[in-house]
Amino acid sequence: MTSRSAGEHACGVCGQRYRTYRSMVSHTKVHEGLTMCPLCGRVSNNVPDLRKHLAQVHKLTAEQVLQIVPDRFSCATCGQVYRTPGSLSNHQDKHRGLTSCPLCGKVVSIVPSLRKHLRNVHQLSPDQILRLVPSRK
Repeated sequence: MTSRSAGEHACGVCGQRYRTYRSMVSHTKVHEGLTMCPLCGRVSNNVPDLRKHLAQVHKLTAEQVLQIVPDRFSCATCGQVYRTPGSLSNHQDKHRGLTSCPLCGKVVSIVPSLRKHLRNVHQLSPDQILRLVPSRK
């Protein structure tokens, strides 16, 4: 019998397990350094906790907190706004030409969509796709 509290979603960095995918994704921001207080170095469990810490411990106004920990991230190239740094990074791949099909030139929004396009439209195997669109890792 498995314990429900153990969770189904494991952090790829530390192995910590979470019941929901959303909780696990929130946790990964700890490893990205996105939950460390720039004023005292305290690491919070998630970004909302960091914002609360800044307001309560350091007595910052809501405006000051948002300057330190923004809740929106803008693309410097086109101004498109995203809620997470990861979404912005995925979007910026488009500006770097990483989402253009090398076979037909079609431009898609994110790299996983390019891989899907290569599989479905050009009938490429996973190995062929990996050679054309290498993983970031």
